Amino acid sequence: MNNFMENLESRVLCSAVPTISDIRAEPIFPITYQPFRLSALAADDVGVRAVTFFLDRNSNDVWNPGVDQPLGEDFVVDQDGRYSITVTPDGTWPDYPYPRIVADVVDTEGQWATNRAVNTGLATVGLPVVSSFMANVVIYSEGYPQPFQRVTLTAKVDEPLGYPQGAVSATFFLDKNYNGTFDGGTDVDLGAAGGADGRGYVSRSAMINGSSIVGQLMAVAYRTSGYGERFGMPVSATIVTNGFSGPTPPVITQGIWQNVSEPSRDGVEVGQRMRLTIVADAPLDYLYQNRLRAVTLFFDANFDHRWTPGVDTHIGEYFFGTDTVRGVATIEFTVTAQMGFDRRAFVAAAVDSHLWGPTYSFWPKLVSRPWTENLQPAQPTFSAGSSVVAEFTGRDDSAVRNVFTWLDKNNDGLFNVGEAYQQNALHIAGFGPTTTWRTTINTANLNYAPGTYRLLTIAEDFQNARQLNIVLGTITLT
Repeated sequence: MNNFMENLESRVLCSAVPTISDIRAEPIFPITYQPFRLSALAADDVGVRAVTFFLDRNSNDVWNPGVDQPLGEDFVVDQDGRYSITVTPDGTWPDYPYPRIVADVVDTEGQWATNRAVNTGLATVGLPVVSSFMANVVIYSEGYPQPFQRVTLTAKVDEPLGYPQGAVSATFFLDKNYNGTFDGGTDVDLGAAGGADGRGYVSRSAMINGSSIVGQLMAVAYRTSGYGERFGMPVSATIVTNGFSGPTPPVITQGIWQNVSEPSRDGVEVGQRMRLTIVADAPLDYLYQNRLRAVTLFFDANFDHRWTPGVDTHIGEYFFGTDTVRGVATIEFTVTAQMGFDRRAFVAAAVDSHLWGPTYSFWPKLVSRPWTENLQPAQPTFSAGSSVVAEFTGRDDSAVRNVFTWLDKNNDGLFNVGEAYQQNALHIAGFGPTTTWRTTINTANLNYAPGTYRLLTIAEDFQNARQLNIVLGTITLT
């Protein structure tokens, strides 16, 4: 009996905590509202009871009830030696920063892993959307057995993958039962249109029998390449009957960008001045007498081609003179570091006497410099003379290669001899445009007094472009 108890006690004392690693997403670019596989490797000296996955919405790598989103758990290892679940991302998953997925493991003794597995390289790809849809209807009846409608359908397709890799098509139908979806045998298929221009517009004509349209005209954007055929949500049309049922919005017909700092350069670098020239037209509408009022421009940070307060950045506007039917607006601004990354656009819209028109997106050729942000110290304060440990995010249009970090002792924004630094921060997660890094800066024997110091970086990418003296955040020494 004594030997049995001693063996049991020895087992309890020596039992190791479980480990988890190598969290993967298949595919690595899942589609919003489409299922994908998450998996991870887990091991334990006694036995794995479960592996659980969650969406870490506050990026602290710890499960926070009411904040983070549970994704599921697996109790049985797959034939490939991995624990996996199937997940369907919804429209609330973040686009940027990329979704942060955390996997944790518990063993049969109730012990959880000391270090969780984190995936920050996952990028969800949203569905294509129709951002505007106009239907111009003209009634025909003379000389025909029954009247019919000739309808011109014009939709603007926005694709999260970015033009021209993504969607360039839309399909149209008459929703006769007003339920917002296509029902075969009830609704009328009006055909599809592809070959979108550089701004995402597609158009086609269709004929509908009858002297009036019963139902709502609908457009659906769809993606036909790159990530397979994926359909967006149906959008109903703004109907203009004979051109006089209501005011027609203004349209931006042309946009040209230019590097003001280096006019001969094919591209614009962060810190340089850019000029956007925008041509807008008010419709020839003799009933409403439309006249252009202004054009506004914003930086579309979440790539939805719409103004989102608190997310997008207003750049400027141009006001036209009185009685302007066609106008040319110029807006000039300085390109900031945050504008030089992937999946971004500059968006303009015109407004006339009555309505805002559809948005017009620019994709200038930006020469990006690497950037660092989102400082996450390992603890609230550090003792003077100890090592400061913190994680942060690196961003670039291709990838950050190296980051030099230091604590700015004299607050001059420059690196000086005698300041604590790390030559090469450690790349710990992610790939491509968004990566996660960890820095360990030893302040021993460098006479740092208690206080708050700025942590600065110099980031370099694989094209040898550098961004100097980035203020990443502050560190408090006690």
